[in-house]
Amino acid sequence: MAMVVREDGPPDDDTWEPRPIKKNAKGRKKGSDAALIRKFELGEKKRLSIKFDLHELRTAKPIGPNRRHFTGLIGNEIERSVPFCYESWDLVPDKHKGTIWPAINVTYFDMKEHLSGPNAKQVEKGMELQFKGQYRNRKNKFKDEMFVSRGGYENPVKMRNFPPPGKSLSEWHELCDHFTSEKHLAHSAKNKANRAKLPQCSTQGSKSYAASRHEEWETNGVFPDLIELYKKTHQKEGKWAKDVFEARYVMSASQEGLEERMTDDEIMDNVLDQAELLNLNEGRKSAEEPRDAADVLEDAAEPGEE
Repeated sequence: MAMVVREDGPPDDDTWEPRPIKKNAKGRKKGSDAALIRKFELGEKKRLSIKFDLHELRTAKPIGPNRRHFTGLIGNEIERSVPFCYESWDLVPDKHKGTIWPAINVTYFDMKEHLSGPNAKQVEKGMELQFKGQYRNRKNKFKDEMFVSRGGYENPVKMRNFPPPGKSLSEWHELCDHFTSEKHLAHSAKNKANRAKLPQCSTQGSKSYAASRHEEWETNGVFPDLIELYKKTHQKEGKWAKDVFEARYVMSASQEGLEERMTDDEIMDNVLDQAELLNLNEGRKSAEEPRDAADVLEDAAEPGEE
């Protein structure tokens, strides 16, 4: 794989060193499963339960009190076990993918009812999207923190001599080759252009619509109205994050000019812009249509890529 050296790099300098690795602002140890392990041990090491959104929005995304432990474990296992030198999760060899399941399904979580029950295919498709999204996000974060922010594109040749903690020199060389390859640079440029076309996303961060709705159902016994949830998650301190969000909300609430009123699902898909929801939630109906959702995400939502 040929390395592409950018022409705007600095002159050759034997004293060059990369910028220091930024410390975690929240003081958390990277890749730590401490909270999960603590809960696991307090429960006498009984595997934790996990729920999936299989019936309400049908996204097959994890929901419930153990949701964050579950998604965090997937991301940490990927970071620990899967090399970041592949362009996407689809290209990761099975020998690496197979290392993720033991910690999830054997050690910490009870997945038997989900993987052997009537909804097994839905769960498997939803899990594949989880793996895909976590690999993309963790890879982009690693690239930004260990290569881009330290000056990797400013001096890619010298950067090869400074592997980050936990990476051997040969592993680091492979990653540097990947990050500076023509294919990866072209892919990154395409993703950056696609992201520029997308409106700002929800103000609720990485939490999915499915998780938000499940939390309100657990608290109040009813699912929140989809349209009002859109309003709640696209405002900050009572103000719309973007004018286009307010315009969509007004149109969906009034349905002015329509001969027949649309259902909530039709409004979410046709008025409130499903493409944006795909960016936020990896597909509202990913359990039924995982490939479509994955394709949109792969092209449009890769945070950290420059």
